[in-house]
Amino acid sequence: MPAESYDNYLRLIKLTRNASEKEIRAAITKEQRVLIQRMNSSKLELRQEAERMMSTLEAAEKILLGPEGQIIRSQQKEHTGFDSTPQVDFLMDVETIARSIEWVACNRGRKAQERRGTVRYKSAVIFHNGIDYLVEESVHKKYQTEQDRKRCSANQGDLVLFDWYYMNTEKADQGSVKTYIPGPWVTDLSEWCQSLNCELMFD
Repeated sequence: MPAESYDNYLRLIKLTRNASEKEIRAAITKEQRVLIQRMNSSKLELRQEAERMMSTLEAAEKILLGPEGQIIRSQQKEHTGFDSTPQVDFLMDVETIARSIEWVACNRGRKAQERRGTVRYKSAVIFHNGIDYLVEESVHKKYQTEQDRKRCSANQGDLVLFDWYYMNTEKADQGSVKTYIPGPWVTDLSEWCQSLNCELMFD
């Protein structure tokens, strides 16, 4: 789905669908400079995140500035006036998205589980309409529940659309989102859940 990938990568660099090639190049260059600085950080986690984002940015550059992007921009020029509606805002509550991913992956996806010492590691993954939905969870003994972790993510190829994680501490009653790129995939996920009549149960 090249058109959707194009839109998602544009959102990644904070541009709208009518962005020109010049604007895209400038935005990518700006993001690369920021990431290069982070890759020189003394913090390992920050460096690793920057390296991952740099890889995603390289993939975005290939799509946005490559043949696919040129074709899409050319088609847009041809249809100016016919498809001039503004972009829809696909923003949605991140907790609901995380629970939706958890439900479809755990109830419809491929599940795996292994034990390492006293910790159980569980995962569930499902592919739907070009998106990989993944849930990863570590479950400790009752006296170590504060160390429990959960992660829900949505990926389109190398592009991370959504990355949410939860740490079971007394102070944390909600998860934290590291990445959220709104797009049609959010609406698709919601409609998919509705078609499956899923119940998003919150603890």
